[in-house]
Amino acid sequence: MKVTIDMYSDYACPFCFLGKENLKAAIEVLQLQDDVDIRYHSFQLDPDIQESHLIDLNHFAWRKGISLEQLLESQKELGERLQEKGLNMHYDKLIVANSFDAHRLVKYATTKHKATKLQDRLLRASLEQGLDIADHQVLTDLAVEVGLDKKEVEHVLASGEYAYPVIQDLDSAREQNISGVPFFLINDRYPIYGAQPEYRFEDALRRALLEMDDAPIKKEKKPEVCEGDSCLFE
Repeated sequence: MKVTIDMYSDYACPFCFLGKENLKAAIEVLQLQDDVDIRYHSFQLDPDIQESHLIDLNHFAWRKGISLEQLLESQKELGERLQEKGLNMHYDKLIVANSFDAHRLVKYATTKHKATKLQDRLLRASLEQGLDIADHQVLTDLAVEVGLDKKEVEHVLASGEYAYPVIQDLDSAREQNISGVPFFLINDRYPIYGAQPEYRFEDALRRALLEMDDAPIKKEKKPEVCEGDSCLFE
C-alpha cells in the first residue's frame, strides 16, 4: 500500500514549483520514491482569463496592495530561491494565460504515466520561458517533449476531452475551501498549505507511515532543513 499525496496546483505559480521540489526532496530523504502515489489536481488562479497577455507588474502590485518596488524586491528574493531549486524565473516575461486546457492535458498525461513530467514542463514553460500555456501548439510541443503522442495530444486539445475531471477538481477545491496553491493532502489526513520547507513534508510523511500497517521501513538520510514562505496567491 502506498502513501497517497494529493497536490493542487496551477502553472503560473512559482510557489507550486517550490512546493513540488520540497516534497520531492522529502520523498528522497525518506527513500519513498517507489512507495508514494502523487495525484495531481487542477486549480485555476484566474479562471476568467479570456485572452493571454504579458503580466502587468504595476497592476499586480496594486492588487497585492504593495508598491512596484516592493513587488520587484520580493520577486528577486523568490527568484533566488527558485534558482537554488534549478529554475530561473523570468517573472517580467510571464504570460498570463487560462490554464484550463493545460490541466486537461495533464489529466490525459496521467493515463500515460507522464503527469509528473508534464507538470514540471508546464511550470518551467510558464515561469522560466514565458510561453503561452493556453496556446494549443505550445501545449502540443511540450507534451511531445515529455513523450506523449502528437496525434493523440492534438485530438485531446481539439475535442475538449478530460474537461470533466478538471471541473471536478475545481469543485473539490472549493468544497475544501482551498483558496490558494500549492495545497497538498497526504493520506487524506495531513494537509500542507503553501510551499512549506522540506522538513514539514518529511514530518507529514512520517506520520502517515506510522499509521499504515504495511508501511515501508527505510533508512533515512540526514534531513536538510530550510524555511520557506506560505503560498501568497489567493
